[in-house]
Amino acid sequence: MHAEQHNLGRVGVEIRHQMPGDRHNVLLPDISFYTDMTAPVVERGAVPYMPDLAVEIKSPDDSCKAMNGEAAYYLANGARLGWLICPEKRLIEVLSPDDRQLLTDGDTLEGGAVLPGFALAVGDVFNV
Repeated sequence: MHAEQHNLGRVGVEIRHQMPGDRHNVLLPDISFYTDMTAPVVERGAVPYMPDLAVEIKSPDDSCKAMNGEAAYYLANGARLGWLICPEKRLIEVLSPDDRQLLTDGDTLEGGAVLPGFALAVGDVFNV
């Protein structure tokens, strides 16, 4: 909603991403955000680049190690920001190519340069 209201980019849910030439890694972030409004919309197959922001929400079958591995792949291949959301622990890990932060209930999740002006209390993420 924030991205649309401020014309910051496009949001997608469970969109497949696969880097050209990589036959082994096809990733499906729970939420993807793209700042490039001019990029073509892929109607068939996987998007051949990573989103600017990749969001993963831990389900009971996910391991933290696997989620961190996916986030590392996103960042190594062009994503600028990753949010790993762990509902059962009420934690959000924010990752960028040069930083890693762990946010708890008293903190605020911000979009930084990728999603300017976005701010949401971490507690509100889990009180929906």
